[in-house]
Amino acid sequence: MVCNYLETQIAMVEAGSGVAVVPSFAMHACAKRAIALHALVAPQVAGNVYWLVNRARKLPAGTESFNAFLKDYMSTLPVEPAPHAAQAA
Repeated sequence: MVCNYLETQIAMVEAGSGVAVVPSFAMHACAKRAIALHALVAPQVAGNVYWLVNRARKLPAGTESFNAFLKDYMSTLPVEPAPHAAQAA
């Protein structure tokens, strides 16, 4: 099963309905739950990052300069090819 919401994933794990792989910022949401957290050592994760804006609203002052900074910063990060899918044992 695929769940798009962290709270749903956390609640399902707590209810005994499986396991979940979540980003590190989810640790705070797990702190008072009856679940254990285990760090994944050297995970290989690939994905894309998107800049989302509301089409119907004008962006606040400073947004363009932040967008330029973000694009510039992201362009300096190393790009690695996506890892091959793991084969089931």
